[in-house]
This record gives sequence, C-alpha cells and structure tokens, in this order.
Amino acid sequence: MGQYGKMREADVLAAIRTGNLSLPPIEFGDMRESDAGSAADALLRVRWNGREWQFAVEVKARSTPKTLREAVQTIQAAASPPRTYPLVVVPYLNAEQVDELATGNVSAVDDPPRVSLA
Repeated sequence: MGQYGKMREADVLAAIRTGNLSLPPIEFGDMRESDAGSAADALLRVRWNGREWQFAVEVKARSTPKTLREAVQTIQAAASPPRTYPLVVVPYLNAEQVDELATGNVSAVDDPPRVSLA
C-alpha cells in the first residue's frame, strides 16, 4: 500500500499541507482550508512547466463508485474554472475511473501518488 492508503481524510489533507505529496515535475504548494461556506475540503496551488493553477480539493478515504460519484458532484459544484479547477484525492483509481473523471474535466490524485490533470 502506498503512503496515503488507509489514512483518514484529515491525515491526507495534513500531508498535502505539509508538503508530503510529491509528484515531480508537478509541485504542490500553498494549500489552505476552504472557507466555511465552501463545499471543497481545501484550495491548493499546483505548479507545472512554468504555469500555476488553483484547485478546489475534495479528499475521500474510500474509492467506491458511490463515494467517487459524490466527491465529483461536490467538487464540481465548489470549483469555478478558470479561477479554480476541481480535484479529487482518493486511495485508488482504475483506468475507467480516470477516463470518467477526465471526461467530466475533474483532475485526480490517487495512491501510490499518480496525478490525472483534466
């Protein structure tokens, strides 16, 4: 199991906030908790190839189809591209789930840390 498996959602957010998520050449930084009125768990800045984006993040401790569907609905409602893009963080995504997320323009990180930017 990878470094984020079997962790609580709060633990995953803490790992991201402290810089313990590393996916070179992608850089994660400047994570902050969302405002009380936001459905997202956090806001996260991502840098890659000289560009920077902000993501609304929804973290789930499970990757069941129902949990993933609910996470996608939540984060799509919280994000407002091009200012803030949707990102889900879950323990595991299969190829079909990655394709579904990309079709819905939702980016994802799973464990072991892989990233899919939509």
